[in-house]
Amino acid sequence: MIRKKTVFFLLVLILGTVLPAAEAATPVQPLPDGKIVIVVKDYELLKNTAAPPTGDASPGNGATGERHPAGIHPTEWWNGVRAWGAQVRQWFADQAGELLFLVIGIGVTLLIAAGITFLTRRIFTLRWKHMPYTTLRQRLYEVFHRPTFWFLCSIGIFLSAQPLLRELPPVWFTVWLRLLFAALAVCVFWGVFRLISLFDDVLKARALLDPSRHMDTLLIDLIRKTVKVVVTVIAVFFVAQNIFELNITSLLAGAGVVGLAIAFAAQETIANVFGSIMIILDKPFAVGERVKIGAIDGSVESVGLRSTEVRSLDGNLFSVPNRQVADGVIENISRRPNIKYPFSIALTYDTPPEKMEEACKILHDILDSHPGFDTARQPPLVFFTDYKDWSLNISVIVWFNTRDFLLSQKWKHEINLEILRRFNAAKLKFARPASTAFLVGDPDYPPVSGSVPVSGK
Repeated sequence: MIRKKTVFFLLVLILGTVLPAAEAATPVQPLPDGKIVIVVKDYELLKNTAAPPTGDASPGNGATGERHPAGIHPTEWWNGVRAWGAQVRQWFADQAGELLFLVIGIGVTLLIAAGITFLTRRIFTLRWKHMPYTTLRQRLYEVFHRPTFWFLCSIGIFLSAQPLLRELPPVWFTVWLRLLFAALAVCVFWGVFRLISLFDDVLKARALLDPSRHMDTLLIDLIRKTVKVVVTVIAVFFVAQNIFELNITSLLAGAGVVGLAIAFAAQETIANVFGSIMIILDKPFAVGERVKIGAIDGSVESVGLRSTEVRSLDGNLFSVPNRQVADGVIENISRRPNIKYPFSIALTYDTPPEKMEEACKILHDILDSHPGFDTARQPPLVFFTDYKDWSLNISVIVWFNTRDFLLSQKWKHEINLEILRRFNAAKLKFARPASTAFLVGDPDYPPVSGSVPVSGK
């Protein structure tokens, strides 16, 4: 088994050595019996590579007489490496002047670029020294000074390599030129990246000044990330196709197939992302507002790309997918113009009409003078409306001129205390669910027609 593997390995090596060297080989000629033969003209090359020399190696060279499977003696391999090293040393000796010019040019380029950056920073720093805030020009300098530095360094290094490139084959000049264009393109797109971050910071700062626009920061983040991804894709395709002359058609086709597969697998996530975009654009609520989404009633704490977090009145935190928020019914409690408060007061059935009128007047005196109501636009409504089973009801409807729930609760407390004091002072009796039994013959309650008298009375 080992011999078969060795024979097969040697056959592959011989074919791999002989066939590429047979540049002048004659065309393939079929024989009458169907066999194929290749006639190789370069016999010396075939002999040197396929026929190993015989004889023992000299002991002084340290060889054992064994042959490498490829037919190369270890001593011959080492001599080839030494010859290659001598050629490299000779090349460095011949190009010493050009290499020295390249090293000095790189150093001078770095010094010039650093000097320009230092002077520019110094000039702008002196102008900003007495400014209490960061100006737009200062931010622009912070954005572009690093890309500009490496832009200048790339040009200087390419110019410094010109004497060396003249001594090399023309293909090396093409390689260096493409590398230069690639480096310049990277510097330009790097500056664009930093400029996008600058605009992101400026827009976020303006959005945070207005509490109602806090949710715009999410849209700004989404736009920033999208633009950066688009710029990255454009940069990669631009460098690959226009500078390195690579064929990106197949890459685009593969990216399209991968994109479709990802979109199909993550359709719920994509639906949530689009739901967040709809929430941001439509703005049905803002962070901190009290909303009711389905059965969830609470204040909005944050809006993300996947879900909206709502803190319920019980303190529980709910994460609602943005797809459901965008498709569902949203009741924004915080955006009501005022807080409506309807309530009723029940008095006992023995309350005479004069006392009912007095009760309504007391309620008007309390409510019409309260600072929590806009009586000119929405005056309090007080009416004697119902005869209930066990009470006479006065219905009251008021509108607190505020959106603050806690403040409305405070005003309710004040109004209820004042009603209790005034009604007690007027001897108005509050009714409660009860049933009254009358005794026949009670002088305060005369018998009804048809009643049966009690014996002995």
